[in-house]
Amino acid sequence: QDITEEKRQTATRQSAEARRADLLDGLPVGVFSVDGRGRIVYANSCLAEWLGVDRVAMGGRPFSEFVVSASPVNGNGGGDDDDEEDLGQDSHGLVTLRAADGTEFTASLLQSHRETTDGTLVYTRSILLRDMAWADDGGGGLGPAKRLRFLFDDAPVAIALLDGLGKVMDCNRAFLTLAGAH
Repeated sequence: QDITEEKRQTATRQSAEARRADLLDGLPVGVFSVDGRGRIVYANSCLAEWLGVDRVAMGGRPFSEFVVSASPVNGNGGGDDDDEEDLGQDSHGLVTLRAADGTEFTASLLQSHRETTDGTLVYTRSILLRDMAWADDGGGGLGPAKRLRFLFDDAPVAIALLDGLGKVMDCNRAFLTLAGAH
């Protein structure tokens, strides 16, 4: 049996995965994901550098180990209104994080999640923007997700958000250009 084509396809897929990983890893923002128990399953190099921890060693550690405080911005938290520390699952807010050397910094958190049909958290997808605390009146009442729309719209890579059937629900200019529609 000739497996040349299978090897070529495997090499192509691995190359594409490596390019995607390099893109995420090289972003000047912290990118991470935690599982349903709050343990880190992915963290990019930028976040690891900010926290002074080896990126690989972060895997399996509770993200809460690094959190000093957290609060929702403009009521975007999904948690109990009486609990200032709960940012909820799909949330945007400010977090103060403590690095391994004890230094603290503030970051804006943009986070979404995936749940099972019974509502059990599977994982989160999170972006941290360091030293970009949002002034209550500085954004004209817009939350960080709306104020940071330019990161999506003007990204130099094509980004598309798909529904469960693969239909494009939203996309940026680079995607439109790639698709020949811009």
